[in-house]
Amino acid sequence: MYEWLSDALEGEDSHVITANRRLSRTLDEEYAAQMTAAGHGGWRRPVIVPASTWYSILAERLKPRPDRPARLTVGHSRELRERALEEDIEEPMLNIGGLARQCLDTWNRLHDWCVPIDECLSEASGQDQRIFARAAQRYRDRLANEGWIDDAVFRATLPGWLAEDAARIPSRVTLAGFDRIAPRLRRLLE
Repeated sequence: MYEWLSDALEGEDSHVITANRRLSRTLDEEYAAQMTAAGHGGWRRPVIVPASTWYSILAERLKPRPDRPARLTVGHSRELRERALEEDIEEPMLNIGGLARQCLDTWNRLHDWCVPIDECLSEASGQDQRIFARAAQRYRDRLANEGWIDDAVFRATLPGWLAEDAARIPSRVTLAGFDRIAPRLRRLLE
């Protein structure tokens, strides 16, 4: 079923980027089975990772530069997101932490598909959508004012930084399991 896998990983710096973690694990196991069946006693560990992890692998290839914005941890990002939501929500029984996680998923998806946050507010058709859009705007503005970036903004900025640094990019990239490629990933691939 995965006959293409060995060819895709041929070469010193070949990467297989998957749509999700489960497929990464499956392909990693399949590659090991193929190597064992071919009689190899050992091999270098291949780069078979979900797209979300691949951004971090590429980031490690960047040269450190003090003029770049500080990257927020997930915890700091969550705290800022919760504060932004609390400005619109006064319901004491509402789980702000759970709502912040859902907002993070939406924030990431909007960035992956290059949808401007301001457009969310102008297109909001209900109270929940307006609350999200206002909180997202406050969160975005706070990041900009403090000179911070979160993972979504980092992924948007990474292609430019890789080009600036003339960073070493993989010699070969193979995508697996995608039914659609988000514009943000497409830009990185280009």
